[in-house]
Amino acid sequence: MSRTNRWIGGSILFGVLIYAMAPNAFAAISDPGFWNWRRDIVLFSGTISFVLMTLVVLISTRNPMLERLTGGLDKGYVIHKWAGIWAVSTGALHWLVEKTPKWTYSLGVWPEKVKGARAAVPDWQVALWKSGNVAAEYTIYAAIILTIIALINRIPYRYFRFTHKAFAFSYLVFAWHSATIMLKPDWFATPSGYIVLALAVVGSIAVLQGLFGYIGLSRRAEAVVTAFRDHGGILDIRLAATGGYAMAHNPGQFAFLRFDHDAEPHPFSFASSGKDAKQFRFGIKALGDYTTKLAESISVGQRVKLEGPYGGFHFDHPTSRQVWIAGGIGITPFLARLEHLAANGGTDRPVDLWYCAATVESAKWLTDLASLCEEAGVTLHVMVAERQEFLSAQGVQETTGTIEDVSVLFCGPHGFARAILGGLKKRGFDENNFHYDAFGMR
Repeated sequence: MSRTNRWIGGSILFGVLIYAMAPNAFAAISDPGFWNWRRDIVLFSGTISFVLMTLVVLISTRNPMLERLTGGLDKGYVIHKWAGIWAVSTGALHWLVEKTPKWTYSLGVWPEKVKGARAAVPDWQVALWKSGNVAAEYTIYAAIILTIIALINRIPYRYFRFTHKAFAFSYLVFAWHSATIMLKPDWFATPSGYIVLALAVVGSIAVLQGLFGYIGLSRRAEAVVTAFRDHGGILDIRLAATGGYAMAHNPGQFAFLRFDHDAEPHPFSFASSGKDAKQFRFGIKALGDYTTKLAESISVGQRVKLEGPYGGFHFDHPTSRQVWIAGGIGITPFLARLEHLAANGGTDRPVDLWYCAATVESAKWLTDLASLCEEAGVTLHVMVAERQEFLSAQGVQETTGTIEDVSVLFCGPHGFARAILGGLKKRGFDENNFHYDAFGMR
């Protein structure tokens, strides 16, 4: 089971546990009537949705402990994405099952439920849970639309990031709904009510932390651009820290960069080893609107704000051989590792680096790659798609001679990763030895 599935599955099981302790849980089992089934599905789906929503906002805080538990922020954002999709899906089910009977009997398709006598409920309680109901009903429409926007990769990142912030306000509404609706079935007579209330408080604090700009506050540094060069769509940028926080980092990690001409931070992998914690190198490829225009906006002496380091992509794997595969700009974490090895006597095991570039021109920006590989004791293989050179699992196996006791470290497009891993698995490769940088903001 993948890490993402474990986190989402664990969250769903936690939601099941909360509901199992609720008053009159699983009433449909003892009395399988339509209205009992409806009640169970409504409360069950709502509980699971809220647990997943809380997981989503907690991951967004970039908390160091949570980053370690998720295997790095890159893996955490994958969990964040799929937990969000599951949260909105189960939330939509919650809303649909709640509303459908009311629509059917208003149209005369289904007879209206005959309501029995209810215990007296104070007016203030009724007002609270009704306010949460109304607010959540309209917010779920917005949440569905925002989820669709988030999944459309063609929408520019700057618009995606702006709309994504609206999820924070959505969570506050759903937290209010979750906390107040418990007053109706008297969930506070069981541990479930207190657990949901605790989730609402913790999640709301996480949301407010983000809205007021406190996320990553202790990991921020300031720097200036000391040099840059545009190599036909790939920017090689050098920065020097100016503040007190030097930002020590390891090969494979990344940071969020915000240049003073732009209000939004963007994530980029370090191409520097971290030996000098005040000198940074980044390789940035022109892939979208922001990165395409960056070459026109950047200048020597320009101020840059950094936040980091983040990421769990590392090179300390206990196998006798390593294979590194870099797709395009995915070479940056390997550059950092090469620099580290070259400065520390070279590699202690056989390492093959496959650098897969799209064009001959795009491969030229790494003028020091061959010499770095030689100093580090790493065998370099360069493949250029423009020359009809493509890497396959067969090519990897033929070069290494074996895929047993071999770690494969990959950084590049997801489709490329799936193709390589799929081919290796057919040849008996242990998937646990495949390590990849899964970072993506969408």
